[in-house]
Amino acid sequence: FVELSQFDASVFNTLLPAKYPFEFQGSFTGTGYLTDFHNDRHIAANVLGEHVYINDSLAGDIRLLSSWNPKADHLNLQVSTTLPNGKQPLYATGSYSPSSRNLDIQASFKDFEAALVAPLLNNLVTDVYGHISGDMLLTGTLPHLDLTSQNTRVDNLHFTIDYTKVPYAL
Repeated sequence: FVELSQFDASVFNTLLPAKYPFEFQGSFTGTGYLTDFHNDRHIAANVLGEHVYINDSLAGDIRLLSSWNPKADHLNLQVSTTLPNGKQPLYATGSYSPSSRNLDIQASFKDFEAALVAPLLNNLVTDVYGHISGDMLLTGTLPHLDLTSQNTRVDNLHFTIDYTKVPYAL
C-alpha cells in the first residue's frame, strides 16, 4: 500500500534514466496498492497530480485511476487532465492485461498542448507547439502498438524536422 501526500513530482526526474525525454514538476496525492494473495491479484490506484508540468509545459491537474478486473484479467485504466480554467484537454480510458501485454486505450483530446507529446518524437522533430483535438485509439501487444485516429485535427501546430532543420506550420 502506498499513500502520497503532496509528493514532489520532480523526484521522478532523479529516478529516470538521463536520456528519458520527460521532466516533471508538480505534486501528487493519492493511494495505490498491489497485492497477490495466492495469485489473486489486486491492483488499484487513485492519484491526483496537481499543477503538473511536463518539460515546462502545463499539463494541469492529472487524475489517474486504475482497478483490477479479475474476471477479464486486466487492469482498468482512466486518465484525465484539467486546466486551471476548467477545460479538460485529455480524457482516456482503457485496459492493460499483464499476462498478454495487451493494451487498449481510447483517448479524446480537446485543444491538447502538442508540446506535451513532443518528447515522444525525440530525434524526429523539435520546437513543437500548438494544439491537438480528436479521438485516438492505441491498441496492440507491447511493444507493438497501433495508433489510429478519427476526426483529429491540429490547430496552429508548429515544429521543426530535425534532419532538415526546416520549420513547418500547420
